[in-house]
Amino acid sequence: MRRGGRPPPLVSLIDPDKQGFLHKQRVAVLWKRYWFALKSAYLYYFNDPEDINAAGILQLMGGHVQSRGDDAFSFEATDSEGHTHVFAADRFVCSK
Repeated sequence: MRRGGRPPPLVSLIDPDKQGFLHKQRVAVLWKRYWFALKSAYLYYFNDPEDINAAGILQLMGGHVQSRGDDAFSFEATDSEGHTHVFAADRFVCSK
């Protein structure tokens, strides 16, 4: 989670911009599946869609997102602190 500020409260996730499952790379070969919710410039992730406590929050404002060349369903997000996170979808599904 970002330092020097607080993300919007979780109640703002009642109507996220996007949501769904993604895999997040933890170390070089280990991946974990999380439920993600994107709201404004914050990407919240949860162990389960029913969880009320986020496992983590990434602030994307001031960072950037780019696709990865290795496959069509993965991308990298660099947060506002300069940390790069790697994500992958099972397949392309756009879910509000």
